Amino acid sequence: MSDQTIYTDDYGDVTEQQYQLYRESNVSPADHDELVDIYGSGDVARDQILAAVREFTRGGMYSCWDMAQAALQRGLL
Repeated sequence: MSDQTIYTDDYGDVTEQQYQLYRESNVSPADHDELVDIYGSGDVARDQILAAVREFTRGGMYSCWDMAQAALQRGLL
């Protein structure tokens, strides 16, 4: 999987790896926007977003509520 940035109608500019993970985890465009609001943009933020999606995906479904609760506890919100 490449770190090359691609443009998608749903998420805007994301890496191929990020796009594939989003599709596998059923991350909605609104979820993506929330992740960017919390973690920011850039390479470091993208790595944090990928980690959050992996951490908060259960049974193929990403849970933005669980992610937001953890971000709140970690002082990110």
